[in-house]
Amino acid sequence: MEFIPKSDYIKHQGTHLKNLRETAKISQSELAQQLEVDRQTVNRIEKGKTNPNSYYLNKVSECLNIPRSKVLDFEISTDIPKS
Repeated sequence: MEFIPKSDYIKHQGTHLKNLRETAKISQSELAQQLEVDRQTVNRIEKGKTNPNSYYLNKVSECLNIPRSKVLDFEISTDIPKS
């Protein structure tokens, strides 16, 4: 199994979280309010600038009303999302 750099993984994860949020039709501000963080924190995570911890990922699943497993269920390709 080949591992990708941590920074690439975090970018893919951020893109996935953004897609989940947009599918739920929730703005960054709305999600931030539910998570009790500022909108900039949500933005940094979605852009892959910061690595969310397990507490945040669990809260995202609750806020979006999706199974926790779906938060980590994403494909990693060689195409790295743009910042």
